[in-house]
Amino acid sequence: KVEYMSKKIDKNGNIYYDVKLQEPVTTDTFQLNIGIWYPDQKVAISEIKVYEYDSIEDDVEALFTDDMHLELNPNVNEDTLKALEDRLNTPDEVSGEYHPYKDSIQLDIDAARKLLNQQGLGDVIKVNTSITSKADGYTTFALPLSDLQPLGISATEGETITLYVGKSGAADGTATNLKVYATQVHGESDKWVTEVATLKTGKNDIAITSPSTTANERGGALYIAYTGNKNAEEYSIRIGNGNSIPVLDITKGKTREDKLALAKTYVEKLEKHVNSLEEHEYDPKSCSLNVTDIVMDTVMYSFPATQVYSALKGSSIDEKAEQLLTSMEAMEQEVDLFYQHKGF
Repeated sequence: KVEYMSKKIDKNGNIYYDVKLQEPVTTDTFQLNIGIWYPDQKVAISEIKVYEYDSIEDDVEALFTDDMHLELNPNVNEDTLKALEDRLNTPDEVSGEYHPYKDSIQLDIDAARKLLNQQGLGDVIKVNTSITSKADGYTTFALPLSDLQPLGISATEGETITLYVGKSGAADGTATNLKVYATQVHGESDKWVTEVATLKTGKNDIAITSPSTTANERGGALYIAYTGNKNAEEYSIRIGNGNSIPVLDITKGKTREDKLALAKTYVEKLEKHVNSLEEHEYDPKSCSLNVTDIVMDTVMYSFPATQVYSALKGSSIDEKAEQLLTSMEAMEQEVDLFYQHKGF
């Protein structure tokens, strides 16, 4: 089967077609059939090149654990990359030509080396593309539903945050339907959030600005928003830097047991985060690190981290996690009741 056929133009302006098979084949002969739209149209082929299979493209693909090329296999090291580059830069013994996809393969090796040299990068976040304002046209609310998704980091004005974006099949530098929003902790009602960037695939360096004009410490949590059609695309984001803040996304749990485990892990992180804040002098109302996000199916809370932690009265992590989950369940039930009563 043909994986793809693409129309291209060589350096002399001649049109040619690049045909790639899904799998290598072993054969002595093959037949090439050409179809034309009009009976009086003539088609001539002056040259055909058939390339012998080389596994280097698959070997380079195997460097990564994901289609987005954002995570490396744990056994990859510099010697691995150097050996692949040496193979790629060695011309064929018979024809003297390099691999027909040499430039593309080199880009993947370069990307792997960048990941290898930046092991401090954050976890990969999968964007939930079912959350989009384009899917809310049927509602009759006075204001749109929020389409913000937490990145799990905060930043202050003047900082530069690096995000790596992956999309399956997209070339580096391709425009995306993703926007980044910066917020202000304890900001004014009309100046608490601002758009700071539209992302592209690959590396994005984002200068952070605050929507506030009065706060002493200008900064807060960062969020992503997907602006495309519902579930039409897939994106992954790797956090390059920034100050981590605790986030609980309870929607990742399928059963109550799963959700309780997520809540327990969150409470542990929240406790460490609040304790680290209290080791230094800070203003609870304006500190850009005193923030946490809690994501549910119908609601997202963005609260001061100290306020959430102080509200958990249990004597153990397990008791606090149970209290938190019970409160979240009650909130979900309340929203369901509102929707049943008022509708959309």
